[in-house]
Amino acid sequence: MILSSQELEKVLICSITPYFLEKEVLWFEQNLHKILEARKTQAFFEDNTLYCETEQEYNFSQFL
Repeated sequence: MILSSQELEKVLICSITPYFLEKEVLWFEQNLHKILEARKTQAFFEDNTLYCETEQEYNFSQFL
């Protein structure tokens, strides 16, 4: 995938934890919807993932 020639509209950022480090890229692609749903009900995913979309405003503290 060549990202430099494409404009990204959405990005999933995950923390550096053993859970995410052991996953392959394909796992994230296959489970994106499940991850986003889990963010609503599970503190682990809410605390350790950030889903950024264009045209949306974010506080800097969300990235820390």
